[in-house]
Amino acid sequence: MIKAWSLVGFAASPLSADRHEELIETLRLKTGTRKSKNEPLARALANVGNASDVVAVVGWNVEIDPGILLSGKALDQTEAFWRGTYPDGFLVCGQPLSQILIVDFDEVGCVIEELRFGLD
Repeated sequence: MIKAWSLVGFAASPLSADRHEELIETLRLKTGTRKSKNEPLARALANVGNASDVVAVVGWNVEIDPGILLSGKALDQTEAFWRGTYPDGFLVCGQPLSQILIVDFDEVGCVIEELRFGLD
């Protein structure tokens, strides 16, 4: 994953094991409002990237796929890049964790959902 990001000009850092576990636990425990996003992938990602300087991106299988930290500006990539790097889909979240963008790729397009949490 880190190499794919360096090839498009962005430095990516591995998400620490502790932060990865914290993200998984947050996904399990927090309840929030889930909403389908009827907008292009680029716009949905731009909204997340503009709201946070640093974002975490995790592959579709959050239990196994490594998470990485990126600049919010790095989210401005083509759908082809996202499909090539995360063929099944991915999750993106900013800091503090108030929302998660969930992107699920299929053969013909992608399904985008946003999970918003209330601030504790």
